[in-house]
Amino acid sequence: MWWYQQEKARKLQAISGKAVVVGQAAIGGPFSLIDSKGKPFTDEELKGKFSLLYFGFTHCPDICPEELEKLADALDIVDKTNEKGKDGIIPVFISVDPERDGPEQVGAYVSEFHPRMIGLTGTPEAIKSAAKAYRVYYTKASLGDDGSDDDYLIDHSIITYLLDPEGKFVTFYGRNYTSEEIAANISKHLEGWTAHHPEWQRES
Repeated sequence: MWWYQQEKARKLQAISGKAVVVGQAAIGGPFSLIDSKGKPFTDEELKGKFSLLYFGFTHCPDICPEELEKLADALDIVDKTNEKGKDGIIPVFISVDPERDGPEQVGAYVSEFHPRMIGLTGTPEAIKSAAKAYRVYYTKASLGDDGSDDDYLIDHSIITYLLDPEGKFVTFYGRNYTSEEIAANISKHLEGWTAHHPEWQRES
């Protein structure tokens, strides 16, 4: 978190011609997961559009629903105020609880928040690799109310990542951001990218 705060304070506004921050290479990378239909899904399928990645778990009692609802509200705002919104942004939920979150589970879960949201899961190794690439921390934190091995909570990073159409890290949004602030920041990056990549305006 110290690293994130330092990067946020120093580089969040340092947007280059490609609308990315200087420290982009430190976060992100390839991943190979499974979508809600049980089909392979890799980072390559996100390229060509901006994407929003949030790591969480479907049994999360409050934080994940709150963050995903906020993200959905931000997307709706962008859709209404920016012509590139609907065609230019892919929201993605990646489970960090592969033991309980299968394809059908993540599919049903994300459908409750936004129609465009993609739910991804995978093997424990694949999830671990994706989380490591994005510097996401997660671990089983405690047992639930019934004390069984299947009833547990997961402590995890609460961050949403914005990636550009090349799949490169742009910025991140923590719990301190409102949906309006997220929407405004996304729109700024959409406009910045379009200004420097006019061909994207026609393609997406």
